[in-house]
Amino acid sequence: MDFAPSTPQPDEHASLLAAFNRLELAANAGTDWKPVREDLILWRDTLNAHFEKEEGSWLYAEASEQNPVLSATFRGLREEHTRMLRICDDMLGHAGVSRAFVCEGLETLGKLLRRHEREETDLVQHILYDDVGGSG
Repeated sequence: MDFAPSTPQPDEHASLLAAFNRLELAANAGTDWKPVREDLILWRDTLNAHFEKEEGSWLYAEASEQNPVLSATFRGLREEHTRMLRICDDMLGHAGVSRAFVCEGLETLGKLLRRHEREETDLVQHILYDDVGGSG
């Protein structure tokens, strides 16, 4: 993810959350697990690519070094990336075996993901406009 000021970064988060919402609805609808599992695999890959892009961006690489006060925040966000991918892997291990486990995993992941993406979006806004001398 490129966090350049001209990039509509919140749109990528919104797109990721919309895809998750569709996955969550399909899992809770009680349909066949095979397509849900396939969607979960694709979504996990998308999530991983999203996290890799974020962690390779200037936000995680440079902004955290330039603002040591926020380094603990960045460390926590990276740890959450790992945690969310583990939750996906755990669900994939149980998909088709335990509907309850997968639905609980999606509920946990959804809460974490929504808060996490909101925190990142707020952090970008703070750094661009409040902290680094942008237009705010």
